[in-house]
Amino acid sequence: GALTDSCESITSASNGDVFAAGSFNTSANFETISKASQGGFDAWFGKVNTGQVVTSRWSWVTTAGGSSDDFGACIDTDGTSVFGCGWFTGTATFGSSQMQAIGQYDSLITKMSSSGGIPNTAQAGATGGIVRIFDMIEDAGTVYATGHLAGTANFDTHQASSSNNGQDRSVFVAALGSNSQWSWATAAVG
Repeated sequence: GALTDSCESITSASNGDVFAAGSFNTSANFETISKASQGGFDAWFGKVNTGQVVTSRWSWVTTAGGSSDDFGACIDTDGTSVFGCGWFTGTATFGSSQMQAIGQYDSLITKMSSSGGIPNTAQAGATGGIVRIFDMIEDAGTVYATGHLAGTANFDTHQASSSNNGQDRSVFVAALGSNSQWSWATAAVG
C-alpha cells in the first residue's frame, strides 16, 4: 500500500511451500489479492507460490486486526497447518472470532489451514501490561513461543510475571498445545 508495510518473518515447509508474515497500514496489494485494514495496522499471513509457471506468486493472504494497530511478527508450519504470531490492541478479529486485548498489547498465535482459513486463535495478555511474541517454532504438535512481557501475563490459566513489580520487561517462553490451549509459561527476570 501507500503507507508502511512490512514482512517480519518467512519460513518454508519440507514440500517447498513458502509462508510469510507481516503488517500493513490502510491497504496492501499482494499481486492480485487486495486487502484493506480494519483500522491502523493489521497483521497479514500468506502463502507464496514458488513454482516456475504461476499466475500469481501469492496463493492466499489472511489478515487479522481491528480498529487499533495489530502486527504480524512470525510464521511457522508443520506441513499441514500454518501458525502465525503477532500482537494486537483493543478488539481484533481473527477469522470469524473476535478477541479483546487484556492489556496494552496482547499476543496471539493463530492456527491456519493450508488454504489460509483460521479455525482458532490463542491469546496471552497482561492487565495494563504488554505481552509480545517475537518468535515461535512448532515441534510435534506443540508451538513454543518467546518474546517479552511487562506485568503479570495470563497464558490461559498459566501466569508469567516481569520483574520490579511488573515495571520491567522480562523474557518469556510459553508452550501452546495442539488444542490451542497454553500448556505452560515461564519468565526470565533480572
